[in-house]
Amino acid sequence: MLIKRLRKQEAAWTELAMEDKFAGMTLEDFRSIVTEVDDAVSNLDKCNALVSAGIKSRREAEERARKMSKRLALSIKSDPKHGEDSALLRASGFKPESEIRNGRKTASKPVVAPAALLQ
Repeated sequence: MLIKRLRKQEAAWTELAMEDKFAGMTLEDFRSIVTEVDDAVSNLDKCNALVSAGIKSRREAEERARKMSKRLALSIKSDPKHGEDSALLRASGFKPESEIRNGRKTASKPVVAPAALLQ
């Protein structure tokens, strides 16, 4: 990483040529740039941690909401006043029971090919 290389350069400069200038820059000028980079990296790390925490929080809230939504649908379906095919169920964004496929395939009719195609 860049910050590691900058810290290594800073240490070498401090140890071997503390009073010298390079490219018109003093050690203190260089240190201020290194500190600026270090602060930016640190701030970004904090932001990334906040984003990760926010994503985790959102996922947990969405999971709770999904469970509550499912619970609501089941409650509407089991309510004697409304039931499985009620307008309330449809208006709430759920599919009424009569519109849900049962998964069974219906027997298909055999296709009769004209005799001319079979020759």
